[in-house]
Amino acid sequence: MSQIMIVVEFETKPEHRSQFIDLMRGHAERSRRDDGCLQFDLMLPKDDDKALRRLLGLGENPERTAVPAVPSPLGRSWTDEGVRLPHDTLVKMKYGRRTHEGQIVDGQWFVEGKVYDSPSGAAVGIARTSKGAPTHLNGWRYWYVKRPEDLTWISIEVLRKRAAIG
Repeated sequence: MSQIMIVVEFETKPEHRSQFIDLMRGHAERSRRDDGCLQFDLMLPKDDDKALRRLLGLGENPERTAVPAVPSPLGRSWTDEGVRLPHDTLVKMKYGRRTHEGQIVDGQWFVEGKVYDSPSGAAVGIARTSKGAPTHLNGWRYWYVKRPEDLTWISIEVLRKRAAIG
């Protein structure tokens, strides 16, 4: 059975926003109980109503991100070379003049609407040269993460070096 991911964006009038969020929270909770639903996340913009578009690479100013409005069920962590990034870890990479942002979701890198298995795969999948050509990047050198327990962002290359030391 193949899996699909559906991303939907809603715009609401400011006076109806809180009522709409309450309705969507209930819908998310009920949907998670369905047998065929593997995950249902409700995301709200952190800074303004256009932040989710930027997260998905659909609009201007990728400096902002969206945050989960409903705690997602525990998912798998992503682990490689001694580095463990829990489900819901935030990830970001600056390349050229853009900041690309995403999240670890059930053991995979979800960045700008696409799913990747590794930091290098995500870096190569989203970064482009100034002429629009694909890149060949070592993602360990570019990605920063903010795990659920972290107060600040940290380079995954630093985490890998710490893991190698023990």
